Amino acid sequence: MTATKFYFSLLGICGAALLSAGLYHMVWPDYSVSGSLHSFSDQLSGGTSLIQARSGADTVFYRYRLGDRPEYPFAGINIRFPQDSITLEDYENLEVELMPAKAKRIPVYLSFIGKKSNEKDFNSFIPKVYDLNLDAKRKRYSIPLAEMQVPAWWTLAFKHYLAEDEPAKLRYVRHIGFSSCQLLPRQVWDEIQIYSITLRRSRFWFYLIWSACLVLSVCFLVYQRWYFKPPVRIQYTPEEIINRSDEETSKIFEYLTQHYIEQELSIEDIQRATGISVSRIGLYIKKVSGESFKQTLNRLRVTEAKRMMLESDRMISEIAYGVGYSNASHFNRIFKSMEGCTPKEFREKHKKD
Repeated sequence: MTATKFYFSLLGICGAALLSAGLYHMVWPDYSVSGSLHSFSDQLSGGTSLIQARSGADTVFYRYRLGDRPEYPFAGINIRFPQDSITLEDYENLEVELMPAKAKRIPVYLSFIGKKSNEKDFNSFIPKVYDLNLDAKRKRYSIPLAEMQVPAWWTLAFKHYLAEDEPAKLRYVRHIGFSSCQLLPRQVWDEIQIYSITLRRSRFWFYLIWSACLVLSVCFLVYQRWYFKPPVRIQYTPEEIINRSDEETSKIFEYLTQHYIEQELSIEDIQRATGISVSRIGLYIKKVSGESFKQTLNRLRVTEAKRMMLESDRMISEIAYGVGYSNASHFNRIFKSMEGCTPKEFREKHKKD
């Protein structure tokens, strides 16, 4: 295989891998979260926390101030999905891009639908929470869904809603929410800007499909390299055939030029194929080429090897095997004895010319 074909095959492998990635994302896209925005605070239980929230074309914004009571004040927002729920079976991470003003850590939660959940009581939905540590800049955060847990306070207060559900088996989500930072002083305003919320699918099948395409492409490249070799052209002086009037001589050289790449080729093989005696074969070869059978065989092999070295980038050892030598060292010795230089030197010299 020439260098050009190799590079085109390599580009084909890369193209197949990229195509598989594109098809994966077309068939199994990630989920960009959107829905109706709602705010909540501790005011329903006698608290004094304040919350302001609004949503724009591309962002969600909420501003809050924690009050002096109750002991653990809170405020936040939740986004209700347009459909009744979404299932998390095929998702792996919750990705959020946001920027806080002062908050250092906020709870991010998903409200799951349990067997006793109902729309009239928000607390009947089972929350799983992740405490997200924040940097004071706009940043994208990735939350592993497997690390979100049902908080202990909710289990104590609303365990009757969880009686018939196992948290590990919860799949259907009704809301996604963001709460307030408990590390801030009371009566201090804070604000958080949310730019995107995305549920990322598991990458297991993506990597499996991508790897399968890559392996198949590499296998095809190897198959193409080893089993679709260019045809071997034998260069020898045409006058040698034209000037032969002896039919037996023609048979001998025809067989020799067609089978010289066989590593174990011997004069006995020609005898068995043509029916001409070994002694007469030797005489005919000597008469035409002026050399013995072995010398003539080596000259055919070296002539073809020279052509292959100049017309391809194949390794010298590969060329040696391709013209009938069982090992590269023996080929190097024969080549140097006939050409006065090693195959490597021959290739370098003629490529410079």
